[in-house]
Amino acid sequence: MEKVNLERFNYRKFLVPLYDLMQGKDDQMLFSTKCTCNSYESFELFLKTNFQGYYHEFFVIEAENEFNLKGCLYSYEYHPQDGVCKICVVIGKKYRKTGLGAQATIEFMDYLFKNYSLRKIYSPTFAYNEDSYKAQLDAGMQEEGRLKEYRYYDGKYHDLIILAITREEFYNRYSAFLNGNK
Repeated sequence: MEKVNLERFNYRKFLVPLYDLMQGKDDQMLFSTKCTCNSYESFELFLKTNFQGYYHEFFVIEAENEFNLKGCLYSYEYHPQDGVCKICVVIGKKYRKTGLGAQATIEFMDYLFKNYSLRKIYSPTFAYNEDSYKAQLDAGMQEEGRLKEYRYYDGKYHDLIILAITREEFYNRYSAFLNGNK
């Protein structure tokens, strides 16, 4: 598989395609309930506010062209004293189940472990996002807990599943892949 290119977010280049990616009515509830913007201007303000205190690192996944992103990844709630952070991965609909998300996530977690004092990365997932949950388990993340009936969606309550992988587990599983990819 070809190496995935992660690129830092650039407002001028990626604001419109990121808005389109993150505002899809069918997809937004898969990863967030925080972003409820209804214009490019309100989305830009939302991003600027979150870049000041919520997002820790934010990358887009190689653009197919300047109007179409394949996805984005970000870390948040980085706690250096505890050695933990959380991540979120958003993959465009046509790139799901292609391996792109898995490869981008591996590259992103490698970047985070190498550049920050992390011992563990968490990935909270809503129970109704079954594809993501299964993919994360297949990737070596382990379920560490559940917040029961955390999110109301589609007429019922769903759990928030807390998945995680330690630095040691990550490199035991992916060192060969990462070394072959460089």
